[in-house]
Amino acid sequence: MKHLSLTARMSLMFMTAVIAVLTVAGLSFNMLSQHHFKMLDRQALVEKERIPLEPVPQELQQLVAAIRSERYE
Repeated sequence: MKHLSLTARMSLMFMTAVIAVLTVAGLSFNMLSQHHFKMLDRQALVEKERIPLEPVPQELQQLVAAIRSERYE
């Protein structure tokens, strides 16, 4: 079997190193971006919990009750 030339071996080693570095960088970016968006979602949910809900006006409650009673009769 013929041995690979020095240039071919160095090219293969460089290609392997590049693949390893890009894989680690891609996985790291994926994990960090997922963490970032989970934190944004958590922050949005916490802010929504802090906003007080406005009470439903009495007229609207009566209207909803009338619609429900008509629907189920």
